[in-house]
Amino acid sequence: MKKFALVLLAVMLVLSLGSIALAKNLRIAFIAFGDVKTDPFYKENFSGVQAFVNSHPRTNVKIFQGGKFSASNARKIIRQAMKKYDVIIYCEPLYPEITEIVKANPRIKFIFTEDWPVDNNRKNIELPNVYAMRFKDDESGFLAGLAAALSSKTKKVASVHGVAMPSNIRFQEGFAAGVKYANENYNTNAKVIELGEFAGIDSAGQSVGGNYAGSFTNSAKGAIIGQALINSGCDVIFISAGQSGDGVIDSAKESGQVTIIGCDTDQFDSGFDGDKNIILTSVIKLMAPQILSVLNDIESGYFRGGNYLLGTSNHAIGYVKGDHCLLNLDIMSKLDSAIDLMKSGELVPLH
Repeated sequence: MKKFALVLLAVMLVLSLGSIALAKNLRIAFIAFGDVKTDPFYKENFSGVQAFVNSHPRTNVKIFQGGKFSASNARKIIRQAMKKYDVIIYCEPLYPEITEIVKANPRIKFIFTEDWPVDNNRKNIELPNVYAMRFKDDESGFLAGLAAALSSKTKKVASVHGVAMPSNIRFQEGFAAGVKYANENYNTNAKVIELGEFAGIDSAGQSVGGNYAGSFTNSAKGAIIGQALINSGCDVIFISAGQSGDGVIDSAKESGQVTIIGCDTDQFDSGFDGDKNIILTSVIKLMAPQILSVLNDIESGYFRGGNYLLGTSNHAIGYVKGDHCLLNLDIMSKLDSAIDLMKSGELVPLH
């Protein structure tokens, strides 16, 4: 009996080693409709992939670069990626058609960093092969609005966005809420400037106001919006516009009187203008650690799908401090107090 047990144990060990030998390295497809090297949003997302590759150097990674974003282009590029890759990271809005593709391919793991899956009625659903993040962009926008109102000398501030999709609308509304909070609690008397000719149009064809470039890749349009806002008296501008935001930064540098609040990742390096820098700070979404964690779970076999809402309460939203922050200590103290209130639930930017 003892001999039989030893033989069984040896067979199990051989089978186990065989399965380890047969295990494949992850094949990761990263889908982007912007420049992964320069666009803050994609750059932050892809840094999570890079962190995983650093500890798993045999990982096969390919960036699938989309052109102009559309639902049909997104479906096309996802189908293309699924042919050879078993993990797909998608950083764009979600549509029912994409959900159907995901449901029909349960062996492939998906990481969505911008929104949750939706069914044909556009209701959010959870899928076992999808880890979907949604960030409390209103909290990021709120911090930007608070910082802008507290920093402005002209008492005129603004936010510039790419496309009027849900996350950008939350940024816009959160920014306005942050300015309102500063006015009510710190007597800043700041005004949010929105120019009608740049109002955003959402997916339902409705105007959402604000200042929108209509694209995340149109720096020329961003420069036009930036200059128009500067001509209107704005001296602090928050950007959540991808490469379109680069144009706003260029206009701010030309003016010599305007500062910028960056978005999603640290944009300080984009703000150098001679021997000075115009980036006050950047509100950040910590997407990279989330992606790294999920990839590690997939690698180790502990992947769990689901829809996750991330914000200050899970240390997933904050702002840049240290050498890359030009805010004074008093303003940072007020931002930190707001973060504590949001963490506790006492302060909710959008009710």
